[in-house]
Amino acid sequence: MTHIQALLTASVLRLLGDAQLRLYDASHNARNLDASILTTQLAVAIISASSTLSAKDVPLLLDLGSRFTTRYNTHGKLDDIHGAILSLRDASRLCQDGDPLQHAVYNQLGFCFTIRFGRLGGPDDIDDAVMACRRAVESLSDGDARKPMTLVNYGNACYMRFRRAHRPEDLDELVSTFSRGLELIPEDHPERPDLFDKLGNSYSMRFESNGRRPDDIEQAVSAHKRAVELTPDGHPTKPSRLHNLGVSLASRFSVSHVSADIEQAVSIHLQVAEVTPDGHPTQPMRLGILVETSYTRYTHTKRPQDLEQVILACERALPLTADSLSTKPLLHHRLGCSLLARYGRTKELEDLKHAVAANRRAVELVSDEDTKKLVLLRTFGDSSLELSDHTDDADDIERAAWAYQQAASLTPSDHSDHPVLLRKLGDALARLFERTGNSERITQAVGIHRRMVELTKDDDPERPFRLLSLATTLGRRYERAGGEFVDLQGAISLFRHAMALVPDSHPAMPGLLSNFSRTLLIRFQGPLGGDLEDLEASINNYRYGIQLASDEHPHKAAMFSDLSLALSVRSERLGTPNDIEEALLMGRRALDSTPEGHPDLASYYNNVAKCLMDRHTHTKDIEDLSTAISMFRQATDLCPKDHPHLPQWLGNLGTTLRSRFEITRSQADFDSAVQSFASAATSAIGTPDYRLVFAIRWAGLLEKYPAFGTIEARLKAYSLCVTILPELIWLGFDVQRRLSDCRVWGSIVKAAVAAAVNMDSLDHAVEWIEGGRSLIWSQMFLLRAPLDELQEKQPRLATEFGRLNQLLQQSAPSSFTFDSDTFAGVAGVGVNAKGDRHRQLTFEHQRLLTEIRGCTGFEHFMERNQPEVTLPVPEALSGPIIFINVYRTRCDAIILHRNGARAIVPLPDLSSKKASDLRWRWVQEVMGYRYQSSRMDERASGNPTGRSPDRLRSCLRYLWNTVVGPILNALDYTSVVSDGRRLPHITWCPTGPLMQLPLHAAGLYDGPNGPRAYNFAVHSYIPSLSALARSCAKVDEQHLPRKVLIVTQPTTPNQMPLFETLQEASRLEDTLRTSGVEDKWLNDTDATVSSVRAAMTEYPWVHLACHGSQNMLNPLESAFVLYDGLLTLTDLMTTTTDTAELAFLSACETAVGDVKTPEESTHLAAGMLAVGFKGVVATMWSIQDADAPVIVGAYYKELLAVRSSGSLSRYETGAAYALHEATRLLRDEVGEGEFARWVPFVHFGI
Repeated sequence: MTHIQALLTASVLRLLGDAQLRLYDASHNARNLDASILTTQLAVAIISASSTLSAKDVPLLLDLGSRFTTRYNTHGKLDDIHGAILSLRDASRLCQDGDPLQHAVYNQLGFCFTIRFGRLGGPDDIDDAVMACRRAVESLSDGDARKPMTLVNYGNACYMRFRRAHRPEDLDELVSTFSRGLELIPEDHPERPDLFDKLGNSYSMRFESNGRRPDDIEQAVSAHKRAVELTPDGHPTKPSRLHNLGVSLASRFSVSHVSADIEQAVSIHLQVAEVTPDGHPTQPMRLGILVETSYTRYTHTKRPQDLEQVILACERALPLTADSLSTKPLLHHRLGCSLLARYGRTKELEDLKHAVAANRRAVELVSDEDTKKLVLLRTFGDSSLELSDHTDDADDIERAAWAYQQAASLTPSDHSDHPVLLRKLGDALARLFERTGNSERITQAVGIHRRMVELTKDDDPERPFRLLSLATTLGRRYERAGGEFVDLQGAISLFRHAMALVPDSHPAMPGLLSNFSRTLLIRFQGPLGGDLEDLEASINNYRYGIQLASDEHPHKAAMFSDLSLALSVRSERLGTPNDIEEALLMGRRALDSTPEGHPDLASYYNNVAKCLMDRHTHTKDIEDLSTAISMFRQATDLCPKDHPHLPQWLGNLGTTLRSRFEITRSQADFDSAVQSFASAATSAIGTPDYRLVFAIRWAGLLEKYPAFGTIEARLKAYSLCVTILPELIWLGFDVQRRLSDCRVWGSIVKAAVAAAVNMDSLDHAVEWIEGGRSLIWSQMFLLRAPLDELQEKQPRLATEFGRLNQLLQQSAPSSFTFDSDTFAGVAGVGVNAKGDRHRQLTFEHQRLLTEIRGCTGFEHFMERNQPEVTLPVPEALSGPIIFINVYRTRCDAIILHRNGARAIVPLPDLSSKKASDLRWRWVQEVMGYRYQSSRMDERASGNPTGRSPDRLRSCLRYLWNTVVGPILNALDYTSVVSDGRRLPHITWCPTGPLMQLPLHAAGLYDGPNGPRAYNFAVHSYIPSLSALARSCAKVDEQHLPRKVLIVTQPTTPNQMPLFETLQEASRLEDTLRTSGVEDKWLNDTDATVSSVRAAMTEYPWVHLACHGSQNMLNPLESAFVLYDGLLTLTDLMTTTTDTAELAFLSACETAVGDVKTPEESTHLAAGMLAVGFKGVVATMWSIQDADAPVIVGAYYKELLAVRSSGSLSRYETGAAYALHEATRLLRDEVGEGEFARWVPFVHFGI
């Protein structure tokens, strides 16, 4: 085709395309439009093929672009916009300045770029749109009627680019463009109102984006007012333009604070809301703006009617706003804030409840990425905490703590708000502890408050108050969660330091003084307190706090009540009647100033009742008792049933009823007292210490007045005492703290056993004597217990439980070493990261244990007192087990026979005092020199001075006559003459002072024919029945010789040499090799702590020949002295030994327990049983170096012979009989009268 032919063809096609477009315009048949586009494209293609497109082809390209745009507007397909842009771009390149089509080309091109940007968001498209629209404006003269609307198009493009890139110059261009448009557009032009509206919006945006300049918002208001004035009523755009005017007026109010602006803005938005029909897509947005503007007006005027307007607007807007809209959370938030404000005025609790619900919904609807979430979370937390003040509902406090925790997690640690949120979180957790008694919460609060203080700069004005928050939580943890004394000391140090930085005029000072006073009073009443200066300072600070507090102070009633308690304490301590009268006055003032329904009212009734009880002790006025009883009942009636204070208050009621009963001897008072004590002791929410106190009072009342109660009730009360005791010896404390608690509470078990014997309930006696001993070892056993069944049925729980068990074993040393005694620059505040970590692990362990016990079949998982756990199978007993209970009212032996039968042997000639005196005499004779010596061991020293055979003989005589003789007589062992047959076997499990006396050596040694315990039985000891059961549980049926680990320390650094240990080990090795037994000998420098601990896990038999010592100050630090340090009982507690069987501790004092807590068996022999050994040979005091080879040689020779003879049952190791024979040989060699040499060797286990 020639060029002329191509032009003619293109011309014809153009005419055809125009005709097809006219057909489309007439019929709206899409086929005609498609044909027109195709025809026009073909015309362009023919021209392009025959020659280069030129300026004369601009109309054709414009037509093609316009037709693509028309089809896009019909079908919305993005390809049509792409086609339009390609055609119009070609047209723009060909169009020359002055061409009458230049405006149309650029205007249409700008429109298409704008459309594509709206669909795809490409930054180049919006830049091209702005450029094209600008060229369209530039192509027109000011007199051209098209220029104003072209300016509008350009302004719209600039607006879209500003929304994407936020370039200030685009806003300036907007203002300039719409202003120029208004200058050019005729006064009567219908688009003039729209231009004013757009100009007003442009000024508003520039006001918000560019420094909120007053002149911008003035121009915005002026423009919007003109837009509204020019828009007739009823016009569809009138509501929108009114809305924009209202927004600009509200913005102007934000800088001018002229009331008329906000009043007019609210009025306008109300008008807009009224004319906007239901279902209109803008209705939720317009109502939302009404809410915001109304809320702004309320914050300015504080008028109740304005607040009502906000609430009404919120209630109208919320149902119409979809949850997916970003404004919905803010609407809930505004409703919540408004309801809170109304609650503050009316005190209607329903408003507060609805406010919390609204704030909660706001939080639920907003994402974590939304910057508003932090504000919403804080408001939700604050309102929930406020609600808890009135409902005393733990769930409200829990929700507050959750909200603060979420807010803190979303706030960077270096942000100034982070410590603020941590303080709120810590305070909420502390309150949750007060409400629920969950000690994990107060521990968490302490940790969070510590972190808060760490993040607070020294010059922060809030620092004193954050220190005081930490002080308060430390004090609370000590007071109510069994915290360490260092918590209390740290709290007082923090109070003193921080309060010196707060002026008396500060509104928080009354509350701070009250908290400080309470802490001082706690220290005065504590076991390490008693300093009257603390008591006086407490009272004086309470008085000063009350003086500083206004009558409207929210906690003034609590201050009166707290002062009442402090005065009552002073009255009790000093016997001052005036104090108790003032205490009653202060307590009644607290009651009188507290409205009905207040959650603290129950506490105030309890405190006044306690004062009345104290006054009764002075006046003996029974009316005081009756009034106190009435008030205690009011306190318990008002207290929520799940409140942690309820058990304490029930116990107080019981104590008062008991006092009245002792006057009236009324059965009703007795029954009521018993019921109150029982309710307090059996409560599921009370702390173990209070529950145990009231269980003891319950049991004591029944014991003292048996005619008023029943045997069943006494048994129940004492049983509960023994059950609670392990809860009190909390695994989260270090071992020293647990030992201390055992000393405080241990006597209750002996009392319970004595009571059970009195009532002929031997089953209970055995159960309780077992339940109250070796509590710490039992905890360690439970951490090492097999989890096979749990692993099979609940593998996830078993894996996690095993992990926590392992971590707790590793983190539970005898005492936690403090990292520092200074925190945040305040001396006297202990920091103990390891202790905190251990407590947290304990809490996790407790939660997981609760979850496991919620699984079917595991309801009693790891419960210590289950009979099947503590009792060995009957066939495992090689002879009777003898428990000896020593109590102030009676002493008895309880015999557990092999067939399971129980028998009682009263010991009338023994008393608690006599047993203690005997123990003291014995210890002085055999170990007295240890108390004056700083040496670790006297094993190599010969017979120490002070060991008198006559005095030892006297002790053994008394032991035979009062304890061992009556028991062996009852067993009928003393009437049987030994004829060479195997002696019977006895396993001793004594209590109290008898734990440190050699029952196996008791006898009458004044003549050659007197009875000796060793002639009638072979003797073993056990720390507890459950320890024996565990030893029996894993005994192999075979008694083949085992591998033996030998450890010797002939020249331990800084210790006396033990050269005989080499001879001892050499003889032992010869004996073992003769019998074909494999051994490993770690000698001298090879015997380090790490090497011995590692080897102990591989060798079933272990022989330790080294220095050993009982640490009297810290029994858990009793140790074997190795080459590079001490292998302590603490180390052994964390040693896992699955194959262990027998251990021979050829060291000194390896079976010496702590005098203060004998039932805990805190000696090395018990430690070896705890880590898995079935039988242990140990010593009760220092041994002589020359005796060890004799005992060792004879013991192993006999042991190997017995084990090879086939005479042992499955549950015997042969160790007891081998030691019996070995001590006989030593006794024959050194003489029977050398008690200090042959008596100390004892056998533990099986």
